[in-house]
Amino acid sequence: MSCRHFSCGSSIQKGFTIVELLVVIVVIGILAAITIVSYTGIRTKAIATSLQSELTNAQKQIKLFQVENGAYPISINDCPVPSAGNACIKISDDHTQTY
Repeated sequence: MSCRHFSCGSSIQKGFTIVELLVVIVVIGILAAITIVSYTGIRTKAIATSLQSELTNAQKQIKLFQVENGAYPISINDCPVPSAGNACIKISDDHTQTY
């Protein structure tokens, strides 16, 4: 039997070195940091877009009320059935409004 490999007659242990493991950990850490930063930016932009959409819808509802009734509403918190002179503006559950 001829020895064509370096392992002939010696025992080789298989596994990763400390340096290889550290490199993998650093790469995973960098990828995780990039993902977290990207997610935060996307989430912030989505919230801002959602709020902007709700404000645009509220503006349209108030303007429609003004056109139909000849005046702006006295109050906008009589939901779900507004009384005379009042309007109901719907917002999502994630957002709050202050009068």
